[in-house]
Amino acid sequence: MDENPLFAAPESVPVSSEPLPVDVALTAAAQQYLSQTGPWIRFLAILLFIFSGLTLLIGMVLILMGFAGILSPGSSVGGKMLPSGLGVALLGPIYGLMAILGYLVPGILLFRYASAIKALQSSRSAQVLENALKHQKSFWRYLGILTIILLIIGILVFAATFLFAFFLSMQRQTI
Repeated sequence: MDENPLFAAPESVPVSSEPLPVDVALTAAAQQYLSQTGPWIRFLAILLFIFSGLTLLIGMVLILMGFAGILSPGSSVGGKMLPSGLGVALLGPIYGLMAILGYLVPGILLFRYASAIKALQSSRSAQVLENALKHQKSFWRYLGILTIILLIIGILVFAATFLFAFFLSMQRQTI
């Protein structure tokens, strides 16, 4: 049976054990693109560090607010009851997890990538380029896995919300 080459499975590329040349032949344009990209990557990494710190701070404030609400139940502002202290306190660790997994880890990975790009500017060796690409791969792999996890959590929350609303409406109909 003659197979269509357009639909053939991709072949794996064998990893060569031969040493790479000492100097990587980067074109001037490739070097310029990397040089222009590095500062933006570092800028985004620093923003992620800042967001991580702010999110951790919000998480700690929520924990403190929650404990204050637990210690003084029935608190109200303007005649409206405040959310349960325990519920607010439980949001704090969620914000802490978001700060670490959503901001801090990607920030570290991007910062390492930016540093590797900067090292590539001074030493155009194959090992330095390989290190930069390794850090880039790590960032995108982490982001991909995190995205898959968040999609699954989103689907589960949507399904749980739908089921909760369905059972609540069924309960109201029987009353």
